[in-house]
Amino acid sequence: MSYLDVGKGQSVLVQSPDGNLLVDAGSASTSKISYDGSLKKQLEENGVNTIDKLVLTHGHEDHVSYGEYLLEDFDVEEVYWNAKADSKTARNLESALEEADTAGELEFHSSVTSGDGDSLEPGSSVDVQVVHPDAPVGSDVDAESVALTVEAQEKRFHIASDARDPSNVKADGDVDVLTLQHHGAAPTTEWPNMNSPGWISGMGPPEHVVVPADYSKQHPTTEAVANVDEVSDTPNFYITSEHQSGGAITFVVQDEELSVEYDEAKSTDPGDWVESANGVPRLRTPAQSVSAAAAGPPLAG
Repeated sequence: MSYLDVGKGQSVLVQSPDGNLLVDAGSASTSKISYDGSLKKQLEENGVNTIDKLVLTHGHEDHVSYGEYLLEDFDVEEVYWNAKADSKTARNLESALEEADTAGELEFHSSVTSGDGDSLEPGSSVDVQVVHPDAPVGSDVDAESVALTVEAQEKRFHIASDARDPSNVKADGDVDVLTLQHHGAAPTTEWPNMNSPGWISGMGPPEHVVVPADYSKQHPTTEAVANVDEVSDTPNFYITSEHQSGGAITFVVQDEELSVEYDEAKSTDPGDWVESANGVPRLRTPAQSVSAAAAGPPLAG
């Protein structure tokens, strides 16, 4: 399970002996150069030639912007997407998928709801459960986001995407690895449970928390990180742009044991969240954590 660093965006690669599942293929960038240097490179380095299942959680550019490039460079078998396209990039991708489906080049499923999980599984060794949405919810692209749980050898990964309350996204508890909602956004008056302590603890609480985000876009928020710190017993907190190693944060499940590969020069303790002199939030390095008293206290949420 590789959380790929695509800048401000999300792309998660699930590899099993039976096939490949890719969840999202987007970034704030839409350029071919950015795609070649990030998503394409990372997929090739992971030995991917065929994408058996591509799930696009929703139509915002930072989740779909590289979709057309994927169709050109890889053998994509099936695509699942609640296709609510709100940008030229997304509309172009939707048209390309419809044309490819008509030509018999792939299968395009333009609706994904709970109960469709079996269809998304790349093989018998991986179980996929779609937990949101239960049904189409209208024109709100984020509210229509697909949230899903992937299980392999009794280890469970929940990908929350940009789904938010009142969507009541649940992972049925006991999640080992959780991605925060909406790139680590803070709770709001309208969406009070987004990345709240209650929502995070309801997921297990998880042993590991991942945020698909780019610091330059001010995500994750300090409040969301503080909520993780409040709930988590184990300091295993990762941000794709900060903790990637070789372009990804990679979790390996083998013999029912879970290991993680990341840039170990960066602290994974959410309590080490600090604000640098230029106002850009950063995590302290382990060396900085030792001298935390001199560096100043962590930011409060």
